[in-house]
Amino acid sequence: MLALVALVAFGCRRPKPSPDTLTVLTLADPEHLDPRFPEDALGAALGRLVYRGLVETDPTTFLTRPALAERLEYADATHLRVTLRDDARFQDGSPITAHDVAATYQSLLNPSLGSRLRSTYARVLDRVEAPDERTAVFTLKRPDGTLESLLQQPILRASDALRTELRATPGAERDFIGSGALRVESLHQGAWTFRRAAHEASAPDTIRVLSLHDPNTLAQRLLHGDGDVAEIKPELFSVFSARRDFTVASAPSAGFTYLGLHCESRYLRDARVRAAIAHAIDREHLRQGKLGHFGVAATGPLPPTHWAYAADVTRYPFDPPRARALLDDAGWPDPPGPAPRMRLVLRVASQRFALAVAHALSAMLMDVGVEVEIRPSELATLLADLRAGRFDMAFLTVPD
Repeated sequence: MLALVALVAFGCRRPKPSPDTLTVLTLADPEHLDPRFPEDALGAALGRLVYRGLVETDPTTFLTRPALAERLEYADATHLRVTLRDDARFQDGSPITAHDVAATYQSLLNPSLGSRLRSTYARVLDRVEAPDERTAVFTLKRPDGTLESLLQQPILRASDALRTELRATPGAERDFIGSGALRVESLHQGAWTFRRAAHEASAPDTIRVLSLHDPNTLAQRLLHGDGDVAEIKPELFSVFSARRDFTVASAPSAGFTYLGLHCESRYLRDARVRAAIAHAIDREHLRQGKLGHFGVAATGPLPPTHWAYAADVTRYPFDPPRARALLDDAGWPDPPGPAPRMRLVLRVASQRFALAVAHALSAMLMDVGVEVEIRPSELATLLADLRAGRFDMAFLTVPD
């Protein structure tokens, strides 16, 4: 697996004279706010500002710390007792009880609701019960070290957890009653609006999220003062970092960009071919050319700051002669003439950055005799095809 741990970068204008509203420009429409159905990265991020979980993670070490929970106590290796804070409240003023916690997790385990998170939680959890208002008991199927990370799951009201997905559509604003910093005010398509649940001095009370689908349009709108903050893609870093009236800020994240290989495809079922692809890719060149100092080369999906990071893993340095030798050994010699050793399909999202990296990967692999057909598509189509196995390789980014 090829991985690059990306750093999130934002371009910010100087604060407007009135701090009442902060306008955030994005390149995608947020679609899902129900935290049980995290189908898109932006919607999931906003959902975590509307809802809170029992615990949250430190943004640097990713260790958990209490949020709605007051304390966690293991009775034994498969039973965790969670005590809720007595001041935990939903935004409508109602108390957050253990029944809300149990209902939220049971909804994730319920196959009829169809949450994509079900397989993750069902692998670990047997059941979640509420013996009293402030106590939730998690029963595991077996001891599992990932349980505390699953306790980040945002908590819904029990009445909402019994429903199918809460759709983020205009008119449904009152369905989203969480316990987070933001409350939903408007879900107008392309322009979602949130208000702070509690006023903070010198901080904007209203946050507007405007979706623009083209990086150039976003840049022009930001340059003309139509937004205060925007997530900037790598191709736009230089535009804003060179201007004195903008600040480009970045922070380490757990997001990573990688090349996924379909290990059951005709060519890639052979580990020698997969290793050859890894040796044929100049990751450092990609990092410098596409992400600059905003990205770091990774040894896997966890960043070096993560508590579970381990650097002692097999590495595949850029080595085209080694790649060619591995392909020869796997039974795919370089034929005479222009014909390639093999042809692989690379699936990518139809975004400029993804396509630019895909073409660079194609050139690197062609240098060792592997021809790559790049097939871009919208994210929904791409994910559906990946789930169905219609690919050889896929260039993807996992958000923070």
